[in-house]
Amino acid sequence: PDGSELVDIPVKSWDLMADLAVLGPIDVQAPALELIEGEGLAVGAEVFLIGYPGEVEAFPQPAITRGLISRYREWESVGITYFQTDATIAGGQSGGVLVSGGGEVIGVSGLMFSEADFGLIASSADVMPRIRDLISGRDPSGLGERRIPTARTGLHESVSLRQDWDQRAFMIDEPVGTLIEVEVTGFLNSAFAIYDSLGIEVLFVDEHETAPESGSFTVEYPEPYFLVVWQSSQAVGHHTIDLSHNLIPLTDPDDELTLEVGQQIVGNIDFPGDTDRFLLELEYGETVEVVARSGLSDPFLLIDFPDAGGVEIIFDDDSGGGLFGLDSRIVYQAPFAGTFSVIIFDPDYLAPGGYVISVEAADQNAVLTSTTYDSLFDDEDDP
Repeated sequence: PDGSELVDIPVKSWDLMADLAVLGPIDVQAPALELIEGEGLAVGAEVFLIGYPGEVEAFPQPAITRGLISRYREWESVGITYFQTDATIAGGQSGGVLVSGGGEVIGVSGLMFSEADFGLIASSADVMPRIRDLISGRDPSGLGERRIPTARTGLHESVSLRQDWDQRAFMIDEPVGTLIEVEVTGFLNSAFAIYDSLGIEVLFVDEHETAPESGSFTVEYPEPYFLVVWQSSQAVGHHTIDLSHNLIPLTDPDDELTLEVGQQIVGNIDFPGDTDRFLLELEYGETVEVVARSGLSDPFLLIDFPDAGGVEIIFDDDSGGGLFGLDSRIVYQAPFAGTFSVIIFDPDYLAPGGYVISVEAADQNAVLTSTTYDSLFDDEDDP
């Protein structure tokens, strides 16, 4: 408020599961505000949301919106309670605070249902242990650092795509106005897409069965772009990527991890277009319930196996409930004994976003998921 400007503040660490980051240390004279337990407030209690929406000015003024606690929501996978309030979160106001009628900080804002026009504010009581972990160097998410690499390779890269749903990803970080030209060659049909940092698809190429795939685009924003290459045909293939500028290879620690019945593990959509593939061993006739839960992404869940026809590929999107009703759930019965692929991706290409995936033995009365992947498409185009 006094007009002082703080620059080059380091990011201490971050939590990709709960959408938190800790900045600092910060040398400032303003007194610290204590985060107070507010979950004892009654539904209907008056609250205020304070933040800096529309940060287009050099020194924006804070904005205050007023509302009520309309209900409490629980994200059980992460152990965070959210205040649901009609105090509106405007664009840019994420990271502000929710305060009680007495001015006590009871939550940190970040999520909003734009269709219903209400905000979800993480309770201070549940956020504080995670913040203490971040400051002390511990990882409350269990995901690790997940830092985007910066090491560049040359203009030529060879990749081997070994499975259906296998992909290779690279980052492109060039100045605004740079023309980027891409060519992918291989014996079998390849395809590729390029996304900007907001997950917007700026280039998609899948035109030929065997000929090289090529395309170009011009860098419009100073943020990185992401190149994702995959194989359109269901077979093992080797491909060569030629780019007019340097590539930065991306690794995905979630790919080909083994899931076991009775297990729950955490994963992350690391970059726009990321597809995570887990391995699940099942016996013939074994029936399992697979659930993907997230508060930061919309997990699309799919189960496949080698040489499966489209009718055997089972998927789900949003039948698992969850914080926003976007969790996915599949009840699956193995048609044979073997290794199955459990695929997770965000159809909106948003990243990053942590998730929890679990596999449990299904109840004997559970109804099998019957939606097949081919039912997504009304025409004859190959997805």
